[in-house]
Amino acid sequence: LSGGYWLVAQAASDNAAVAKVEFRVTGGLLRSSLIGTATKSPVGWLAHWNTATVGNGTYELQSVAYDSAGKSTRSKPISITVNN
Repeated sequence: LSGGYWLVAQAASDNAAVAKVEFRVTGGLLRSSLIGTATKSPVGWLAHWNTATVGNGTYELQSVAYDSAGKSTRSKPISITVNN
């Protein structure tokens, strides 16, 4: 990824209604740092991330879905490289 704002999308489902999806990043000095709370849309859960807020390098991006009962599940992380 190269500088600026990037759109992140994730499909989420649960036997109860999905109430919230967060996107978190790990890498460098960051440990499961919140980068955005998603908004539900027809194409999935969307959030913006300004990659200029982190240094260049490799990071792991992960989503966390919460149901209406407050239970959460984490996605498998994906590896991304930021080059601002």
